[in-house]
Amino acid sequence: MPMISVITAISAYIAFGSLANISQSLGKHEPHKASRFVGNAISLSIVIGLAFTIIFFIFKPQIFHFLSVSNGIYPYIDQFLFILMGGAFVSILGFVLPILVRANGGPLYSSMVILAGCLLNILLDWLFLFVFHLGIGGAAIATIISHAVTVILSIFHFVQGNSIIKLEKNNFALNFNIIHSISLIGLVPLTNNLSIGIAQIIMNFSLSHNGGEIYVGALATIVSIISLIMMRIFGLNQGIMPILGYKFAQKSYKRVFQTLYHSVGYGLIFLTLGTVFI
Repeated sequence: MPMISVITAISAYIAFGSLANISQSLGKHEPHKASRFVGNAISLSIVIGLAFTIIFFIFKPQIFHFLSVSNGIYPYIDQFLFILMGGAFVSILGFVLPILVRANGGPLYSSMVILAGCLLNILLDWLFLFVFHLGIGGAAIATIISHAVTVILSIFHFVQGNSIIKLEKNNFALNFNIIHSISLIGLVPLTNNLSIGIAQIIMNFSLSHNGGEIYVGALATIVSIISLIMMRIFGLNQGIMPILGYKFAQKSYKRVFQTLYHSVGYGLIFLTLGTVFI
C-alpha cells in the first residue's frame, strides 16, 4: 500500500539517519551527542507524523483519487487508513525506536521488542477480527496498539540506569545541525522507499484500469512473497550499520571492510536461495 510505503520511508529517514550518527558519536566517546540525536529523532518522528496525519485528512479525497482507489475497496481502505493515519506518529516511533535501541548496545533487546510487537499484532488481529468482528478496522487498531507497545518497551530501555544514552528534556529540542546530520544520511533510505511507493502507485493505477481488483490483489500477494526474502537483506543491512558507524569513528577501517565483505557475501547467499525457491 503506497501510504504505508510513505510511512516506512519517513521512518527509515529518521531511523537510519540517526543510527549512523549515534554509532559514530559513541565510537568517539561522545554519549551526550548521541543522546541529542536520540532526542531529536523522537521529536522529529512526532512532528513529521502529526504533520503527515493532518495533510492526509485534509487531502484524503484527492489522495484516494490519485491512488485510483476503486469503489469496491474504498470503504475498506478508508476505514483502515482512518485509524492507521490517525496514529501515524506512533507507527513511525515504533519503527525508529527499536533501531535506536540497537545503536545503544541492545541488539538482542531490540530484536525481542520487535518480535513482541509482531506477535502481539498477530494475536490482536485474531482477537479483533474473529472474536469481536471489527473487520479491517480491527486490523488497523491491532497495528497501532502493537506499535505503541513497541514504543513503550523501547523507551524503557533508554530510561534504565545502565543506558549509555539518556533521555533528558533538553535533548528533545529540535536542533538544525542535528537534523541536518540526520538528513545527510537519512535521505538515501527515504528516496529508496519513496521510489518503491511511487512504483506501487503506478502499478496499482495500471492494474486497476486494465485488470481490476483481482490484479491488484495478485500484485499484493507477489509483493508479500518477495518481502519474505528481502526482509533478510534489510535485516542484514540494519545489523551492520551500528558496527560500521562505531568502528569507522574509531578509525578501525579493517573491521569496517571485514564487516562489509561478510555482509555482501551473506546477502548474495540469501538472494540466490530466494531466487531458487521462488
